[in-house]
Amino acid sequence: KRSDRPQVFNQMCSACHSLDGQGGAVGPALDGIGSRRDAAYIQKWLADPMSIKADSLMPKLPLSEADITELTAFLSQLKGN
Repeated sequence: KRSDRPQVFNQMCSACHSLDGQGGAVGPALDGIGSRRDAAYIQKWLADPMSIKADSLMPKLPLSEADITELTAFLSQLKGN
């Protein structure tokens, strides 16, 4: 449910990414991302996507350390397909 998501996810991530069929379509759907990537990868990706994938379409977002910590915890627990 949308209300279970961190506010920063609803403000920043859902513009480009979908979850449970809701959100943008610019970036990949984030359903099950916690099964595909570990927390360390997610944290590094959020901090600087281009440090992992130089041609990433995802920009480096103005996320605070707290935002990154919260998003990493949230995305890491998205298991499944």
